[in-house]
Amino acid sequence: MSTRHLPSLLVLLLASGLVACASIPPPRETGMLVFWRIARADGTGGSAHLLGSMHVAKQPLSLDPAIDAALAAADELVLEVAPEELGSAAVQELIFERGRLPEGKTFAELVSPSTFKAVEKRFEKRHLPIADWLGWEPWVVSLALASDRLEHEGFSRAEGVERKLTGDALNARKKTRGLETTREQIERLDALPIATQELLLRDAVIEGKRATPVDTLEAAWLRGDLAALAREIFASPTGPDAEAFFEAVYFARNRDFADDIARLIDAGGRWFVAIGAGHMVGDQGIPQLLVARGLRVERVAKTRSLPGRSTEQEPEK
Repeated sequence: MSTRHLPSLLVLLLASGLVACASIPPPRETGMLVFWRIARADGTGGSAHLLGSMHVAKQPLSLDPAIDAALAAADELVLEVAPEELGSAAVQELIFERGRLPEGKTFAELVSPSTFKAVEKRFEKRHLPIADWLGWEPWVVSLALASDRLEHEGFSRAEGVERKLTGDALNARKKTRGLETTREQIERLDALPIATQELLLRDAVIEGKRATPVDTLEAAWLRGDLAALAREIFASPTGPDAEAFFEAVYFARNRDFADDIARLIDAGGRWFVAIGAGHMVGDQGIPQLLVARGLRVERVAKTRSLPGRSTEQEPEK
């Protein structure tokens, strides 16, 4: 396991599914997609479809025909990060630039002895050389452990929704773009307080006592259960040190994404935007922020559902 195995950093952190409590109820079928149509209420500008995506999966996730049709009709595919950035050598250079500790220092000096012991135990259990990771900041180590966990449990970015969307867009000769850069993602993680980085590290080594959180996230996504997605996303980490994590990784980015989507619509054209499903939920989720910005936000029903099951101006229902 090395830094070259780390995919888009925030994508990995969000997809890894931090361990939550075992009492969370299972997702329910809603008949709705994690998918919205967006436009100006007065009809000016262009339009967009917004998909809450799953970044990783164990096997290809089939997309509803409504999603495929929207992508086919779009002028351009917009993702969190441009496809060409993912896995590039520049990403590894950025990780080294921002995540490497000064010579002679180790992350063991930055976290409590109990946290380091738990991390050391996890590395031993997975037969991984912890010596290779001592010189990295805690956020990098937590990503490495999350990456190993996903790989060990059979999850792959190659099976994620973005990979299929990108392939379909390229086959149709559509343009693609990203809303943020990998550098911006890395800088957000690197700026997290050490106490928050340690919290993520501790969560990365907790032994789950139930289904893998990513399995639960996927089940909620397939059933269109936004409440279940929110419960899973925000169940962990907890405590005062977690506030910086949710602000940096979710809420601040949600505000930026909402502004970006509004600008795309004002520019005209037809856009297909895919952002992680965790950004779609709660009062600070992108659909609610777009409503607050005066846009018409209409959730899309599954194709097999009865007609009329969309909720204009009520993105959480």
